[in-house]
Amino acid sequence: MSLTARHAAEGGARGAAAQSSTRQIYHFAVADGTTTVGRSDSDTKQDVVLGGLSIQKEHAVVIGDGAGGFRLELRTEGARTYVNGTPVTGPVALHDNSRIIFGNNHAFLFCNPTDTAPKAEGEDDGVPEEVTFDFVMLEVNKAQAAAMAAEEEKRRLEAEAEKAKAEARVKELQAEMEAERTRMQADAEKRMKALQEQSAAGDREARERQEAMLEEARKQQQVLEKKLQEQIAETERVAAKKQKEMRERSLLDEKLLKTIPMVNEANATADELAKNALLELRLMANQRKGLWTGEEDEDGEVAPEPLDTEVYVRVAPKEGSGLEGLWHYDDFMERLYAMREMYQAFVSAGRELPVPGYEDPLTDPFHVEPEDMSLGKATVFLDTLLHIMPISDTTPILDYKGSDQGELSVRVVPHFGDKVPETDEEGDDDLMALEAAGDDGGIPDSLSKLVGHKLNITVQVKATRGLPVDRSVGAHVRFRFFLDERERRTPAIDGKAMNPRFDYSCTFSNVITDELLKYLGEEELSFDVWGRQDDGTAKMAMGPAKRIGRHSVAGDYDGAGAAAAAAGGAASPAVAELREQVESRQREAEAALAKLKEEEAKRESLEAKLRALEASSPRGSPTAAAAAMEEVKQKQEAEHRAALERVKQEAEHAKEEREAARPKTAEEAAAAAASKSSRTCAVMRRRVLTRQAELGQARATSRCVPVARSGTVANRARGDPELARKHGRLARLGFVPTMGALHAGHLSLVESLRDKTDHTLVSIFVNPAQFAAHEDLGTYPRTLESDLAKLGAADLNVAAVFTPTEADMYQEWPPYRTFVEPLEADDSAEGRARPGFFRGVATVVTKLFAAARPTVAAFGQKDAYQCIVVRQLARDLNLGVDVQINPTTREQDGLAMSSRNAYLTVEEREAAPAMYAALREVQRIVGRGLPWGVEELRTIAADALSDRGRGRFGPLQYLDVACAATGRPVVSSGESHAEGGAVLVSIAAPLGRTRLIDNMVIVPDKPSLDETSAANTLGR
Repeated sequence: MSLTARHAAEGGARGAAAQSSTRQIYHFAVADGTTTVGRSDSDTKQDVVLGGLSIQKEHAVVIGDGAGGFRLELRTEGARTYVNGTPVTGPVALHDNSRIIFGNNHAFLFCNPTDTAPKAEGEDDGVPEEVTFDFVMLEVNKAQAAAMAAEEEKRRLEAEAEKAKAEARVKELQAEMEAERTRMQADAEKRMKALQEQSAAGDREARERQEAMLEEARKQQQVLEKKLQEQIAETERVAAKKQKEMRERSLLDEKLLKTIPMVNEANATADELAKNALLELRLMANQRKGLWTGEEDEDGEVAPEPLDTEVYVRVAPKEGSGLEGLWHYDDFMERLYAMREMYQAFVSAGRELPVPGYEDPLTDPFHVEPEDMSLGKATVFLDTLLHIMPISDTTPILDYKGSDQGELSVRVVPHFGDKVPETDEEGDDDLMALEAAGDDGGIPDSLSKLVGHKLNITVQVKATRGLPVDRSVGAHVRFRFFLDERERRTPAIDGKAMNPRFDYSCTFSNVITDELLKYLGEEELSFDVWGRQDDGTAKMAMGPAKRIGRHSVAGDYDGAGAAAAAAGGAASPAVAELREQVESRQREAEAALAKLKEEEAKRESLEAKLRALEASSPRGSPTAAAAAMEEVKQKQEAEHRAALERVKQEAEHAKEEREAARPKTAEEAAAAAASKSSRTCAVMRRRVLTRQAELGQARATSRCVPVARSGTVANRARGDPELARKHGRLARLGFVPTMGALHAGHLSLVESLRDKTDHTLVSIFVNPAQFAAHEDLGTYPRTLESDLAKLGAADLNVAAVFTPTEADMYQEWPPYRTFVEPLEADDSAEGRARPGFFRGVATVVTKLFAAARPTVAAFGQKDAYQCIVVRQLARDLNLGVDVQINPTTREQDGLAMSSRNAYLTVEEREAAPAMYAALREVQRIVGRGLPWGVEELRTIAADALSDRGRGRFGPLQYLDVACAATGRPVVSSGESHAEGGAVLVSIAAPLGRTRLIDNMVIVPDKPSLDETSAANTLGR
């Protein structure tokens, strides 16, 4: 084997080396056998020694088969290698003139003049006679750019088709306008002629009528021309928007193509410099777009408008945990130049770490400083305000990936006076002053009847719950309302907190206009939640004090904060007496500690004498004194340990009593209560672990999987005697039955039981009894390892996960001979669509309840008919289980979360929110108490699915209205009022190969009923 620049040589010696910073291309000729490629610091000698970025110690090997054929294989998985522009992931055949790249920039031309094997089609297409370094690197980039170019061409063709369609529509409108103008002119001339033929007596009247008709014709023509101009303007606006999107996509693709190899280079540099950093590309809304002014600079040039979507680079620890950063493209480029300088210093220093001159973190381009970052967005729909009704909502906070980052509690109140109504009654009083403004002389029920009046809208940001505590430092909320150019911000909290409370209020005064009505009806109010990462210096922040009687209590978001009196002024006599007792015990403890130190000194003196005696005694013959001293030593050590433990307990007890006697602020009292609660949890955890050891043999045969985190284990005996003695009751066990493939909706069910139970048990079992023969039992997602990680990663108080097999639940399947048959369930819309489904659900739930014996079980509203069946089941069979129904957890665009959403393609996922939009259309009618029939609602829902679903939904399977308490069908608004209470509106339709379902609980005349109350009307 030999390597020469620009030409091939036959034979030669092995061991040639090629270093990193070359732009030459080497010809690679080998003989039969193996030729290894790697670094000089490899444990074994390499035939071809390379250096630089992305070169592994043992990188690759070229193997000859002895018959003139050669192949290349990787010796280290993931080693960066390309052949003819294609990444190498497995063995690749090499032919004469094959182009090889090792690492980032080592280019070789493989020479095998005797090669007669057929090459892959197109392998040498476009390859010049003399292959250069630039051609080889370009070949790699072209392979990555080809796919992007194809996608861009597809988008261009779609944009051209849209433009052609718009132009055709403009021509069609112009033709219609011309025809209408001609018809109207002919009609006017015909009428004019008729008027002229009238008698002279009516000539004046005829002229007046003629002028009126001409004036009416002119007005109609003006209206038509105005509509035509508006449609033309809208078409031009859409075309301009499409053109702008094409430009942005093109520029973004170009920037991506440029950034991809730079990020690869940065990651390779991080590996070489032993930095625990992983860089990844992110496309996000451009946070710097608001800084663009469009003004000219000193040279009279205007900077181009920034893109709506910008390239960011996310840096995070490659292993373990630590600070994360999000760098704008410009920031990343500056850091990349610094990374290159750092790498050159590393090479110049003989690859020694740390790199000289970069010991200070501020000079390290990989260093991440804590900075404000967007944790996610929470969205509130404002259409309820059109009916002059307040909005009180707890909405999920979703990050850019759609992951749940907590909840935001907000209230939006419309009012006409200066005072913000706190109750519905106060809101009615506020409207009494505008009674005369209504069309019928009564209290107005819609803002559309009050155009021109002044309206105040108060936005109250109350609190957040469940924020990631490691990124909640200085948490605050930002938002903009309507035409307000100023961004509103709540005060940032001091420190970090999972459940910070803001109690921020801001009032916006506007005149009711069509523009405002359109904003409230079609737009949404977005709240950006911001925070910084915890660098280890932030302290936990407590919520503001709530007033209770004469005392203050530090409260959390949910009102369950630790209660502590904030005493003020001088201490009472009882407190003074208690303080004296505490100080007396403290003095006693200090005296005992002094005595202990004295005993320690005596013991050390005795040990010294013992060592002197042992030194004077013959080796191997212990003296009587030594034996006596050993006995004394052991006795004193025991006394020492007992005394030390006693003193520590006394000191700790005295400290607690002294702390309790000292007057405290509300924040200090809450912190003390939290500390005590933490210690109590630690004691309970030790007791449960002890219980685990006692029941270890019995649990070894069960199917419970302990969650992979520190904490509790399964309480299979339903009640823990230790906990029973502590709380005076049996321990409460929460239960969440699932079929796996867990998402944020499942985790919210588990979290809802955290503060209501002592332990929570989760089951994962794909129940065959509820699947029909044609359904997706075989392909249903099964992700057990991922599910266990999700349950173990969060502080959800999950004791264990129950994962039975089919043989555990159904000893013989199929057939199975004993079922629980819920009557009337198959008569529901879902029962008719899936015969036998509810029988399978009722059977498996009964078996799981019998196995787990829970106190409370949580189910999600998304499967509403199932919730009704389970509640009826628990009552009828006296199972003693409290069935809790939680509201449906939704994605940011309204799609109900489901494990089967994983089946959706990208196009289907974009269309899927149309189902929730269809439910909202039905809610507008039913919730306002308007008359309706179920057939009318089905038509409205089907039209909404078709229009907003871009024609991707199949035929509507059902749109059903039923009594929320019983599940019995309701066919009209009159029957709904006769039944009374809430109604359940359910919908089902196919989207591709996925069947989507959703529902909404509506109380007529109460469209703003909170979701939790609405969900718990099911089966009541």
